[in-house]
Amino acid sequence: MRDITCPRCGNHISHTFKEVKKVIKCPHCNMELMIDGRSQRMLKYTRTLFVAIVVSILMIGMMNLGTVSSYVALIIVLSIMLALMNVYDRLCLIITDKIFHLRYVPFEKPDVKEAIKARKAKEKKKHGL
Repeated sequence: MRDITCPRCGNHISHTFKEVKKVIKCPHCNMELMIDGRSQRMLKYTRTLFVAIVVSILMIGMMNLGTVSSYVALIIVLSIMLALMNVYDRLCLIITDKIFHLRYVPFEKPDVKEAIKARKAKEKKKHGL
C-alpha cells in the first residue's frame, strides 16, 4: 500500500498496487491528480519493453513452425498474448509503479468554453476583425 499526499487538502490518499491509475481523485476534496511527466516517460518505456518481449516470444515461436504441435503451441501463445493485451495498460501501470514509484501532480481540467473563446478571439485578431 502506498500513500500520496493531496496538495490541496494535505490528506493522505492510500492505494494498493491493484488500484493504480493514471488519474486518481482525492476522496476528501475531489482534487484530481495525474501521473507526472517522468512517470509517463517510465510508463512509455515499460510499454515498449513489454511489446518487445511479446514480439520476441512470437518470433521465437514462429521460427520453430513445421509440425502440428508447433502450430498448436503458437495458437496457445497468441491466445495468451491477446488475453494479456486486454490488461496491457493496467499491467504496465502496475509494473511501472512497482519499479519506479509513480508520482502524481495536480490535474486541472481545461475549461472548454474558455479555450473556444480564446481561439475565436485569436481568429478575429488574425483576420483583422
